[in-house]
Amino acid sequence: MRIPITGLTAAALLVAGLSVTGPGSLNAADAPFTAELDWGTFTLNETTAQKVRDGEELKIRYVAAVPEAPAHRPIRKGFQAASEELGYDHGFVGPEGGPNPQEQASIIESLIRAGTDALIINCDGADVLTPVVDAAVDAGIPTLTSNIDCPASKRFSYHGQDLVNSGRVAGTQFIKYFRETHPEGGGPYKVGLFGGDSAYDYVRDRINGFKEVVSADDIEFMGVFDTTFDFNKVYNVVEATFRANPDLDGIYMVDEGILGGGQYIKRHDLSGQVTAVGFNFIPGIPELIEAGAVQASVGQYLYKQGWNPVVELHAFFNGKAPDCELCDVGADILNSENIVERLPQLREAKEKAE
Repeated sequence: MRIPITGLTAAALLVAGLSVTGPGSLNAADAPFTAELDWGTFTLNETTAQKVRDGEELKIRYVAAVPEAPAHRPIRKGFQAASEELGYDHGFVGPEGGPNPQEQASIIESLIRAGTDALIINCDGADVLTPVVDAAVDAGIPTLTSNIDCPASKRFSYHGQDLVNSGRVAGTQFIKYFRETHPEGGGPYKVGLFGGDSAYDYVRDRINGFKEVVSADDIEFMGVFDTTFDFNKVYNVVEATFRANPDLDGIYMVDEGILGGGQYIKRHDLSGQVTAVGFNFIPGIPELIEAGAVQASVGQYLYKQGWNPVVELHAFFNGKAPDCELCDVGADILNSENIVERLPQLREAKEKAE
């Protein structure tokens, strides 16, 4: 059953960082619902509109790029928790065996045909997925993006990090620790750049932001080296890179691949010689920071990236326009300075998740 925006739900909106008013306009009294967005007018399909009027349970599906990826588990938990609290039929789906935008597009097309009431898309491959996001919206299905955006699509909003800025945050952490052991002007120094797939927008954005901060006359960038999301493969790519470049002074991973990179540094006693910075707080990364093999990792509030889109959809179905277009969840920082203070909290959160 649909829950009105009162009491607990209003609190949920505030916790998510969303208000119930925004730049768009919505006329929920009309049949069907319409919303004026930057790209034009969205009209909710009549079947879903009638279900809203009748108070029937609505179906929301989150289509992830890699449903079982460690970084997607907190997103799944946030999505499920919000859906259950707010009373929606929910499902977290996506390709098996790794990123596959074509297969992800096929899943979205199937959900459109099945009459899904709302979609949240982890848009890992904008060129392929933008047309199907637009197809969903044209079919009257409110569609949001999460974690990775399709910025040129008709999606209602994007919930995730400002990816270029997150690269800047990572770069600031990197250069801070790098200069402690690699004095300015003492190079040339070599810094390896690694990402799941350099063809994806999120890799390019985080690399570009990183370079804005770290670029210097005494630093030479190498890569981007594709690592995929398999940690054994990440480790192998890092190992091959060090074999070819034994004088590598630093590594930057645009994702949780820093787990594999940090493991290599630890096993080969390179702590203090090689500066390493990456993303996410999945199990193993905090321990590598504690051990000194990784200096910092940038968190992206993954739970919110699952929770907040559901809250926005709930507000829409209750008569409120989308609150933001680019809904930046911000950047958290775990580093050598705060690891002792934060590690107990992270371990507690891990135990609860299990």
